Amino acid sequence: MAVTTTSHTNLKTHSPPFAPAMASTLVSANVSGALADSVDAPELQYLVNGQWLSFDPPLRFNAFEKGGQKSARAPSTGLTMRWTVPLGHAINTNVIT
Repeated sequence: MAVTTTSHTNLKTHSPPFAPAMASTLVSANVSGALADSVDAPELQYLVNGQWLSFDPPLRFNAFEKGGQKSARAPSTGLTMRWTVPLGHAINTNVIT
């Protein structure tokens, strides 16, 4: 299976849930755009039994990490994911699986 990139633009709230094709359990993400200096940072999460959970380590981005990339291992392939975007942000995202 090939590497897949799922992108979102100008997110100001939660993204719609998405289930990217996953070549492995490695998930990488990056964020650009307007990240506010707030306590709550945008975060990529995954769905398990009706609950949105954080990756380990969390794929959470504050204003100082804009443009950087983070990676984590997913518990399995075939996950449904979403971006949680608190008020005050307007971000562009890429998820590489």
